[in-house]
Amino acid sequence: MRKATKKQIKNIKDLMRDREARDKSGLFAAEGLKIIRDILARDIRVEAVFMSPASRDKKDNRLIVEHLVRENIPVYRIDRAEYRKVSALKNPEGILALLRKPVIDKKGILECEKGTIVLCDGIQDPGNLGGILRNSAAFGVIAVLLTGDSVDVYNPKVVRSSSGLILDMPVIKVAYHEIDLFKEKGYKLMASHAGPLPDGDAGFFEKVSEKTVVVFGNEGNGISDEVLSRADKMFHIPITDKVESLNVNSAVAITLYQLSRHDPGFSIRGTGRPGTPVN
Repeated sequence: MRKATKKQIKNIKDLMRDREARDKSGLFAAEGLKIIRDILARDIRVEAVFMSPASRDKKDNRLIVEHLVRENIPVYRIDRAEYRKVSALKNPEGILALLRKPVIDKKGILECEKGTIVLCDGIQDPGNLGGILRNSAAFGVIAVLLTGDSVDVYNPKVVRSSSGLILDMPVIKVAYHEIDLFKEKGYKLMASHAGPLPDGDAGFFEKVSEKTVVVFGNEGNGISDEVLSRADKMFHIPITDKVESLNVNSAVAITLYQLSRHDPGFSIRGTGRPGTPVN
């Protein structure tokens, strides 16, 4: 196992901390034993793996090293002190992999005959976005769109909290005007709304479109006017007055479950005067 060079260590540090470095190189880092195991089990190509000596010497990790060697994937040793400098974790496991960003076919998503898309407008918490990706995968969402000032999907914390599902779930950064392309292809936008709907009729239900984009907004400010102005419908998840609002990750899970069942208890209405969206 070769020792990582200073240049490689700097490159890892940049990829862990700098979105521009990830965009420029087309690479990102996945840190942690579980994620790397999941990636290798799905036969996803890994560019290189970096391990601390303590991590390398663990019995289970030695099996991983043997697998990497068989697959001709470069494995580098990185000293514990250096590893701690590049790690995004408080208690690092001493193993990370570099992967190439997947190429996503936006046109293919646009041309789908049916399916549900989740749109995250300005979601900034990496844990929230990672959880949304997991929930989206769990309920068969065909893609996740990011608009506004959303956190980078290849942020190490997003990668980790998504359990590596960013490699399975198409995630597309789009400008606000590009939402119109999806509407032109028959997608209907449903925007989340925190409180009772403007007309107070929370029980109304109508059949969900076979091509649906479900919108969730920023944790503090909700959905932007640029997205709300394009919404075809608004929906509301009824909760008790003991809680002001739901965490966006929880709201996504509930919404996708209800949509998967087409449950009449799920409130869907035509757009009206917007209130504060689910956050």
